[in-house]
Amino acid sequence: MSCNDGIRRGTTPGITALVSGDLSGYTMALTFSTDSGLLTKEGDDLLVEYDQEKDETSIGVTLTQEETLAFTGIICEVQLRGLGPEGDAIASDIRPVAVKRVLLEEVLE
Repeated sequence: MSCNDGIRRGTTPGITALVSGDLSGYTMALTFSTDSGLLTKEGDDLLVEYDQEKDETSIGVTLTQEETLAFTGIICEVQLRGLGPEGDAIASDIRPVAVKRVLLEEVLE
């Protein structure tokens, strides 16, 4: 997952997961868990692209200011799950990601 520096509240981070193999036919779900609950992105919220040369699939998502401001605590756990066309289910390891504070905790317009 490409959130090595953590997720800063109130921002709109782009997060990308890289998975070996071709998962372009899979139904994917990327779930974020914090003290405030679960946020799951799936379907049209995700950009799924297969790179045949590297034989890897990237799954990308952009979170909104509202979504990241709702994150509480100091750790967000992230997990990718998928369901293949033949019914095979996959899941990544759960990855802890730091949640970073901002001073102005409101949506900027």
